[in-house]
Amino acid sequence: MDLLNMIDLINRTPKGWRPLATMMLAGSVMACWTCGCQHRDLNAGREAEITLPKLTALMTGPVANLFTNQSGFESECEITLAGTAESQRKISGRIFGLGGQLRLETVPGKAKSRVAGEFGVIWDATANRGYVLSDALQGYAALKGSAQFTNLLTQTKAGQPDHLEGHPVDHAEVTALGSDGQTLSLQLTRAQDLGNLPLEVRSADGANPFILTLTNVRLIQPANALFLPPDDFTKYENETALVEELTARQHNVFGGGHDRDRAPGEAGPPDIHHRADSNGPP
Repeated sequence: MDLLNMIDLINRTPKGWRPLATMMLAGSVMACWTCGCQHRDLNAGREAEITLPKLTALMTGPVANLFTNQSGFESECEITLAGTAESQRKISGRIFGLGGQLRLETVPGKAKSRVAGEFGVIWDATANRGYVLSDALQGYAALKGSAQFTNLLTQTKAGQPDHLEGHPVDHAEVTALGSDGQTLSLQLTRAQDLGNLPLEVRSADGANPFILTLTNVRLIQPANALFLPPDDFTKYENETALVEELTARQHNVFGGGHDRDRAPGEAGPPDIHHRADSNGPP
């Protein structure tokens, strides 16, 4: 029974019974709202399991090399991750760059597919290592790249002068060669007045196709502290442990403490031993 029918039913109820009927209607609406909130928050935990590894794979791959050797910048961004038109994940955030270091911060609530809370990915392309951060957990885990993309072959495309976001741009195709033999092809739109900073990066091949766009770019000098996890964040053993802890906590809070159904062979939620014993960067 929908809300309009329930209101009509109340209006047709004898006056003496209307207060009780109204209370029942209010209870039904509150129950539906609460159930919906619980469902969305449980899905947010699963969303983190799916989305965060894709974000870290993107930020620790050849994209990091495209933004190196910049004097420093800050930009809003949107990332579209692989999927059909119905299952694409669009994530809004901010990117900071300084030399070979990058920091991505997601912004919850603005994207079509919400990540569970705010995440950060910090990456040092020169050292081939970094961190993943969870604001909801006040925690972080160290990341280390499995393959380095140290050889980027760039071919500028001929064409008429073009502009994007008010910047004169050119277009280029980059072939990224990994230390493990992997090859990725990227399509770039570069701002010529910003030191050829890519305003758009498109990848249609590989395991995680994506589109990354930058808007409202500002040339600044980000603070060095941005490229380290906060001192008071808890250190987790690895990215998997961090995501599993987040999922387990959200399920316990919104799902009555009952464990969700898991696929055969899928690991259960972590216990306290998944955390490292010390805080602060390694």
